[in-house]
Amino acid sequence: MIARNCIICNKEFKVFPYTIKNGNGFYCSSKCQFESMRKTLLLTCKYCNKKFKSIPADKAKYCSQSCAKKALIGIPRSKETRLKISVNLTGKKSYIWKGDNVGYMALHEWVRKQLGTPSVCVGCGNTKAKRYEWSNISQEYKRDILDWERLCLSCHKKKDTEYRNTYLNGFRIKDSIGRFKS
Repeated sequence: MIARNCIICNKEFKVFPYTIKNGNGFYCSSKCQFESMRKTLLLTCKYCNKKFKSIPADKAKYCSQSCAKKALIGIPRSKETRLKISVNLTGKKSYIWKGDNVGYMALHEWVRKQLGTPSVCVGCGNTKAKRYEWSNISQEYKRDILDWERLCLSCHKKKDTEYRNTYLNGFRIKDSIGRFKS
């Protein structure tokens, strides 16, 4: 237990740490707590400079929630600061980073952000296709930039169809003579 002083009568009392963590533990008794509700302080709002009343336990800085929001949200930041914040919240530094446990669509989005939008097919050399995609070479879908190639839609479909016909449930398929399909 932690020793604290009552903010009304200044008497020392003990309180559990979780009580302080929950934002309580200001008063030694319910009598002092009710006394504080009668005792109010006259404070000045830090946003609009308006006078307002508050009880000591509130530790209020603003006269209303709208002033508090305006004061906290309206902090002007330079372009340099905004750039630093955005850089520090992307990639592995992000709180939602999943590493290799990422889903199919998110992984493709990550590859597109890293490598850009493809504009030429590596398979056929086509530069006039309507759509190009990033294709995974090993079909293991890892976060490895070298494991991706640019393909037009028709080459990508051919490659995926060939892969599905060659491999079934992770095993290579043999043809009727016993040779592995290539």
